[in-house]
Amino acid sequence: MKPLVLWSSSQDPYLNAAHEEWLYTNVAPKEPVYFLWQNRESVCIGRYQNPWSELNMKSIEESHIPIVRRISGGGTVFHDLGNLNISYMHPGSEYDKKIRMLPVINHLKTFGDISLSERGDGLLQIDEKYYKFSGSAFKNRHTSSLHHFTLLMNSDLNRLWQFLKRNKSDSFQGRSMPSTRMEVKNLNISNAKEWAYDWATQHGFGWQELISEQLNQTYVPKFSSSDWNLAETPDFNFHDRQNQHFLTIQKGKIIGEDGQNFSHEVDCHFSMVSALRNQILGDYSFDDLF
Repeated sequence: MKPLVLWSSSQDPYLNAAHEEWLYTNVAPKEPVYFLWQNRESVCIGRYQNPWSELNMKSIEESHIPIVRRISGGGTVFHDLGNLNISYMHPGSEYDKKIRMLPVINHLKTFGDISLSERGDGLLQIDEKYYKFSGSAFKNRHTSSLHHFTLLMNSDLNRLWQFLKRNKSDSFQGRSMPSTRMEVKNLNISNAKEWAYDWATQHGFGWQELISEQLNQTYVPKFSSSDWNLAETPDFNFHDRQNQHFLTIQKGKIIGEDGQNFSHEVDCHFSMVSALRNQILGDYSFDDLF
């Protein structure tokens, strides 16, 4: 059965994430489907990632950039209208890291020297150097599988590095999954929807456009909540190498300082740390805490 391609006209990162999960839960166990969308400026982190170690939280806060945690694994991605998101979902628990990418990669050959890595990343070769333009993430259960990947069509790479730049002086210790960093390039495709429609029709896939009102909103409260986007971060410790202070964070909340639980008063220098204990940190940079 050839899959149907669903194009979302919404640019709401919470709504698109919600509809992706709804499709994965309700449609994918029965039939294959592609879901394509573009978000307004936002950052999307993998299911098991730590946003405080992956992101420049100060810039995120100042620019009011939404953080959205995916249901799939993988690394952190900056979204804007120059980035195309594609999720392929199908019945069954088996998936191949490359087979669903190959039709896409082959359709991109006219835009440069394009190849696919063993990891399933899309690579663009320029003067014998490889740049990443696509990354993949996966989720599978016994009823359905999901392969999510992105394409850098014409994204603002300066904004990308502004928000994804980490503070190297900070040390985060935990079981979160770090992103694999690599230099990136755009494919310089100005109209993602036009490209996607051409790709779908050439492969004989059905095409359907969805307006916002047609997207399922069941999971919107989940994807717009700090309980999911922040508190689902795997527990970790933060060690500020400059100030030599150690914080323990569980479920996105500071529960201890310098190896001790908060059962004592901290001095005024750490008043913000004290005020934030047992609250979800939100988009604070750890530099803000000292």
